[in-house]
Amino acid sequence: MLVAGANVDRTLVLEALLATLMEVQDLMGQTCPPLGGTTVPINELPMFDSKVWPVAYGMVGEKLKVAVAVDINVFRQEKTKIPNTIDQTVTAILKAIQTKPLTPISSPALTATPALAKETA
Repeated sequence: MLVAGANVDRTLVLEALLATLMEVQDLMGQTCPPLGGTTVPINELPMFDSKVWPVAYGMVGEKLKVAVAVDINVFRQEKTKIPNTIDQTVTAILKAIQTKPLTPISSPALTATPALAKETA
């Protein structure tokens, strides 16, 4: 059985997560502090809250080219809701994508809708 994260390893997830966290902070006009494995994004990144987490996780999925379920909060521990470190977040992302059936990502910008097809014909 093929799964979404079959070709994704810890290093790729870490790189995608770090790039995403820096990008999110930049998009929000916030300075990004130095990031490392023990950094806790929820506690240490300005304005990184429940409105931003699913977007950030979705951006990580895009960077990894895998579909992710944004209803999973990889930035907190599932049972205790304690904020995760970056290392713990990487583990949570790997767990989430490696147990998900393979689903290709389609780009909405590249998918023609019937209305768009009529307009461009």
